[in-house]
Amino acid sequence: MDVRRAIGVSLSLAALLGFAVSAQAQARTKNAAGFDPDEQAMHDYVLTVDGCQRYGQAMQKVQGMQQDPAVAAEMRKVQDANVYNVEKAAMIEKSPKLAAAFKTLGISPRDFVLIPLTVMSAGVAAQYPDRAAKTMPYVTSQQVQFVKDHKDDLERWGLK
Repeated sequence: MDVRRAIGVSLSLAALLGFAVSAQAQARTKNAAGFDPDEQAMHDYVLTVDGCQRYGQAMQKVQGMQQDPAVAAEMRKVQDANVYNVEKAAMIEKSPKLAAAFKTLGISPRDFVLIPLTVMSAGVAAQYPDRAAKTMPYVTSQQVQFVKDHKDDLERWGLK
């Protein structure tokens, strides 16, 4: 089983956007060219303390936002889309209510998606380095080291 698919994003309104680390598997495959934009985005993503802190702060604020019916409707549209996670982030940026909500949260939809996906993938790679080397080429050694170095912080920020 592809670990990235097991970490697929479920856009749940209860976590307004705690979509980024869901245990739901997405039934997508790589496109015809064999390219997975989520994997490329995770590979290129640089984890930072500031970004992870902002993610944690955003997650604390999202609970109150779920009451807005317009936000809920836009979220359902994104949630129901069978597209890559980076495409869901782009959909959020184009959704008026969701884009405005993210501005108030102080984090971009792309960061909100990629931070937990990257942390989760790097955490799995840290636990199973031999398997990850073969099945998770999109995880970098820097990401794995970040997760190891900030284990307690990541738990405090809701990322573990």
